[in-house]
Amino acid sequence: MSQTQQNNTDNSKTTRWVLVILLLLLSVASYFWLYNRPINSKVEHKTRPPALVERQPLKKETNANSPTSITKETVQTLPVLPIDDVKLTDVYDLPIDYFRELRSLFRQLNLPPGVQVYLDSGDLVSAIRILQSQPENPYHLLANELIQITCSAIVYDGRYLAETPNLEEHEKKELNESELEFFSRFRTRRSNASLRMQQNCNDLEIALPDAIEKQRAQLLARNQSALAQVFGQMRDLNKQQAQNLLLHAFQESPNNFLGNSLTAMLLMSDDPLDVQQGLALLDNLPQPDETVFNAMAYCLQKLCLDNPSVTQSSREIWLEKAAELGSNGALRQLSQFYEKEGQWQKDYAWQTYHLTILKTGCYASPENYLQEYSYVKKRLKLSLEQLTEEQLSNSRKVANQLFLDHLEQAQTWRGCL
Repeated sequence: MSQTQQNNTDNSKTTRWVLVILLLLLSVASYFWLYNRPINSKVEHKTRPPALVERQPLKKETNANSPTSITKETVQTLPVLPIDDVKLTDVYDLPIDYFRELRSLFRQLNLPPGVQVYLDSGDLVSAIRILQSQPENPYHLLANELIQITCSAIVYDGRYLAETPNLEEHEKKELNESELEFFSRFRTRRSNASLRMQQNCNDLEIALPDAIEKQRAQLLARNQSALAQVFGQMRDLNKQQAQNLLLHAFQESPNNFLGNSLTAMLLMSDDPLDVQQGLALLDNLPQPDETVFNAMAYCLQKLCLDNPSVTQSSREIWLEKAAELGSNGALRQLSQFYEKEGQWQKDYAWQTYHLTILKTGCYASPENYLQEYSYVKKRLKLSLEQLTEEQLSNSRKVANQLFLDHLEQAQTWRGCL
C-alpha cells in the first residue's frame, strides 16, 4: 500500500469512528473504542478505580550487561510458559466480522436478539426492519445509524482491496513465513466477505431508502425524552446543548452505558467545570469501562493535572486498566509511554500480551488486523533489543500472568466471544 493509500485507509477509519463518537458522545475528543462491555470488573463499587493509589515515579532501567546478547536461540532456551502454547489461529476458522465492534454495544443497548442474528447472516434489511418496528426507541435509531456507517466503511474497504489484492512489501516486513501465509489468505477471505457485504448493503439501500431520516422523524414525534432529542436532533446541536441533554438523559434513566459515555465526555473536556463534574460522576460509576479509563488517562495530560483529588493518580494505571481489556489505543499509548520512560521490560510484557490476543484471532476490526499485528511485532523487536536475558525472563513471566488473568476478559470486550 502506498503512503497515500495508507493515509486514506487511516482517514476512512478515523472518519468512521468520529461519526460513531458524534452519535454516542457528541464529542470529537475521544478514543477508538467507546463501548461499555459486560465483564466481571475487578474495580470496587463507589471507589474511583485506582486513581488515588500512590505510585513512585518510574526510574529508567539500566543494564549492567549488554542487551545485545539476546538471540532467537536465547529465547528458545527459556522455560516454556502457558502463553507460549498460543499459536496463530487457523485462518479458515476465523470469521470476517465487519460488525464485531458493534456486538457488545448492541447487547448493552438491549436490542431485540433478532437484530444480531440477521447481522450475522448478512440480512441487513431484516435487521433494520426490526429496529424500525419501535420508532420511539432512541437506541434503535442509534443502531440503525451505526449499521449504515459500517456499510460505508465496508464499501471503502472493498475498493481498497480491489486495488491492492496482495500484501505489499512494507506489510510483509515484520512477518515470518507462516504469518505471511496467514495474512495473505486472510486478505483473500476479507475481499470475498467485503463483496458479499457490499451487496447486502446495496440491498438495504434499495429496499429501505431514507430509513434513517424516517426513523429520526418518527422518534422526535413520539418521544420527548432528552435522549430522543440528542439522537433525533444531533445534526442541529452544538456540543454544550448535546452535553446538557445527555446529562438530563442520564438523570431520567441512569444506566451504565450513559454513565460511562457522559463521564468520558466530561473528562475529555477543556472546561475545568466539566472535568470536575466528570470526576464526581466517576466516583459513583458502579462499573467504569475502558472508555472511562482512556478518558482519565487523557485528562491526566490536561486539566486533571491541577485537580487536587487526583494528584496521586497516574496515566500508567489508567492505561493499564484499559489495556488489560484489550484496548488497542491504550496498548499503543502504554508502549509509547514505556519507551519514553525506558521501561523496556514492561513494554515487552504488555506487547507480548497484545500479540497473544491477536494470535487467537481477536482483532479489533478486519480492516486493521494486519496493521495492528505488524505494529506489535515491531514493538516487540525494539524492546527485545534492550533487554538482558534475566530481564527477558521476568518480562515473559509478567506477560504470562496478564494472559492468564485477562485474555478471556479482553476477548469479551473486543466482541470476540
